[in-house]
Amino acid sequence: MHDLMSRGVKLAVLVRSNRMATAAQRVETQLAFWEKQLGHTLPRPVVVEGDLSSPTLNLSEADSQWVKKNCKAFMHNAASLTFYAKDAESEPWRSNREGTRNVLAFCKDHGIHEFHHVSTAYVCGKRRGELIKESDVDVGQEPGNDYEQSKLESEVMVRSADFIKSLTVYRPAIIVGDAETGYTTTYHGFYVPLKLIATLLSKVATGSTSQEMIKAGIRVGSVRLQQALNVQGDEQKNFVPVDWVSACMTEIYCNEENHGKTYHLTPRNTVPVTIFQKVWEDIFFEFNELPKGENSDATINFDEFESYFVGQMKTYQSYWGDDPQFDYSNLEKACPHLPCPTINEDMMRNLCRFAIKDNFGWPKPPVVRPAATVDAWIEEHLPVMNVSDASYQTYSLCISGEGGGDWTLLVDDGTIVAAERGARTESKANLCMNMHTFLRLVQKEVKVEETLQNGQILLEGSEGNGAAELLKQLIEGDSSPVERQTLAIQMHN
Repeated sequence: MHDLMSRGVKLAVLVRSNRMATAAQRVETQLAFWEKQLGHTLPRPVVVEGDLSSPTLNLSEADSQWVKKNCKAFMHNAASLTFYAKDAESEPWRSNREGTRNVLAFCKDHGIHEFHHVSTAYVCGKRRGELIKESDVDVGQEPGNDYEQSKLESEVMVRSADFIKSLTVYRPAIIVGDAETGYTTTYHGFYVPLKLIATLLSKVATGSTSQEMIKAGIRVGSVRLQQALNVQGDEQKNFVPVDWVSACMTEIYCNEENHGKTYHLTPRNTVPVTIFQKVWEDIFFEFNELPKGENSDATINFDEFESYFVGQMKTYQSYWGDDPQFDYSNLEKACPHLPCPTINEDMMRNLCRFAIKDNFGWPKPPVVRPAATVDAWIEEHLPVMNVSDASYQTYSLCISGEGGGDWTLLVDDGTIVAAERGARTESKANLCMNMHTFLRLVQKEVKVEETLQNGQILLEGSEGNGAAELLKQLIEGDSSPVERQTLAIQMHN
């Protein structure tokens, strides 16, 4: 969301609600994090609440009609990372195969013919000893696990969809945290052994255990790690930072000349497994709170260590095997200015430090629930319509920051009669401000002229003066919501 919207992409996002937050609140929580990091407000996407469990994606009728009118492309990024399924109806099949089937049905029904599919480089399965080409799909390879098989089947399904006119496929390697900060919200794959050892040490290293015994436990954990994964130490892995993956996908999406190809989002330089072993030992020595006193009688229960750790890691044996080599010719042509950062020991330490300081994502950050939203204000003061014809002049209202959002004002003969979600690209002008300025305006703390003079409102487009007058009309309310509703219905009919 951050990278695409920073490039001016008008974005709608399909998001599930959960027991803790609505779909809109989940999006607000993510964007609030980035605003804090960047020090400035960000635009808001249109939030469409739904999920992948049905061919309609469980959208409301209003949302479904809005998507049909406004969305030209679909980027399918939802997936389950479960390695092994309990049965044919569970994850990863439910999301990766059936979810993709439902997304394709939705796009076909809604006239969306441009499709961007996020697959994985590991649809290659257990192929080794040859360069995996970006053009390779199903060549009879054996999958390493159910996840790889489900992603292969979903990619084949997408490629066989006859209604898609432009298909772009992104195949990232193993995604880890941000190259600079280590930031991540997902602790799978790379992080699993780190999390298991951290949990294990907290279980078996009691407060009376000596420093030497705790250090011994860390060393044994490192050795057990190599044994549990059945690696020799010379295996190479394709790790890629999440910020680089996002930057490449954004660059590919924003340049239509890049569409219609398959891209391996894989590194130029692989990383040997031996580096992980060394870094994990160093990090645990760094973070473990060793007791000051010595107790030579204290012991660590290595039997418990063995059964717990090795049992948990069996699932990931195929994950940590030696990786294939991937061709990235298409990526090199599309993103020559975006070389993948090399994951060295320092970067890996940073990734591990972030994970431990973040306690592997627990507890979850507090949900951001804006006290006021532009959506609620617009819906209270204007009729909301979804107009498919050119009956009205249109002006876009773009509010960034917490509670913000994009709306299109529908204007007839100089009067705002209704609004629709999202900002139209063909609007006569854009009115851009942050939510703080918008709230001060609607609460009558400042006037439109004052905010314009202070540069708190940005006017874009050839009809800027007219847009300013419309903003005054919107804020000051020259006609009642009932009058506007009547006029909007008359004009629509």
